[in-house]
Amino acid sequence: MKPKSRLIVSALGALVVLILLEPLAVEAAEAEYRLCPTDSTCTIGEFLYDDNYTPVPPANASCTLTIRKPDGGLLFDPPPAMSESADGWYYYDFDTTGKSEGLYRSTMCCDVGTEHLCLDKSFTIGPDVAGAVWNAPPSSYNTPGTFGWYLQNATGLAQNIWSYTSRSLTDFGSLVADIWNNTIRSLTTRQISPTEHIAREEEHWTTRFAGGGEVLAGKTYRAKLWVLNFETELADAVADPTYTIYDAMRNVIDSPPPTGTMTKLAGTTGIYELTYIVPTNATGGRWETIVDVDVDGGGTDIQDGSYWEVESSPAEVKINAITDNTVPSITANVTIKNEGGSWYEYKYAYCVVAQENNTCGGG
Repeated sequence: MKPKSRLIVSALGALVVLILLEPLAVEAAEAEYRLCPTDSTCTIGEFLYDDNYTPVPPANASCTLTIRKPDGGLLFDPPPAMSESADGWYYYDFDTTGKSEGLYRSTMCCDVGTEHLCLDKSFTIGPDVAGAVWNAPPSSYNTPGTFGWYLQNATGLAQNIWSYTSRSLTDFGSLVADIWNNTIRSLTTRQISPTEHIAREEEHWTTRFAGGGEVLAGKTYRAKLWVLNFETELADAVADPTYTIYDAMRNVIDSPPPTGTMTKLAGTTGIYELTYIVPTNATGGRWETIVDVDVDGGGTDIQDGSYWEVESSPAEVKINAITDNTVPSITANVTIKNEGGSWYEYKYAYCVVAQENNTCGGG
């Protein structure tokens, strides 16, 4: 069994041979080594696998870590043995407390049977950059005008702002005139730009309208309206709501006037009523009432309404007498009267039942 890293090294060796066959320039790149902060514990390690990428267990391998100080001398002699885990992780916890800052050239070497493998694990010891900045004493940044100096001298920063040549905190100059003369400014409308307006809650008023049902021709139609503000409380409209009534043919009839103004009920807030006498010759069918409400003086804000039925030719049916009640024939005298003002052809049906309370068709 060979450690996997050994195979990688062999592959790199083959690659070097191929490269040397061509007249190419070879350059060494500068490595960026791991930073181990001062006064901390730095774990240095590596996973070790065999050719099948199976972790090499501690029983089959042993690894050591050779560390050289920045001056080149060995830090430990002999090199310390590295700890291991069952998943093939070999590591060494290095305490940087009291150690000199600089590059520590280090080599991790492992023996797996007859195989030997070494890896570069060099690292540097130095201060944590963020901590070094925030924890540095004020004396470290004392050059006037630098970022660090301004952080420690808020008074100097404020003084520079106050003394800036074009600053002005004691007069407005043309500020007020510029605002007042701005072409899109407005103090009397909600418009703040050619295409933008300030929202207003008053536009969220609502209404409730009750004006359905059936009305006979020649009788009075009644409807009621409740106006609610944005807090869903009864509130008066700017003006009494107006209404328009359409007949079954969607015509606005002429007489009596089908349009008008609703009347506010005395002693109430936001409650209005309309009464309308349906003409005696009105066409029966589905009529409609539409109400327009202005809540802010800017015209119709809310439109409400409902449909209702006009019964123009109601019928009165009377059974005057049963002149023959002998089975199997029955003879009755019946009168059907049109109580409306329009001609109407009635369709009727009759049936014979065994009991008085049995409706026609009930058996």
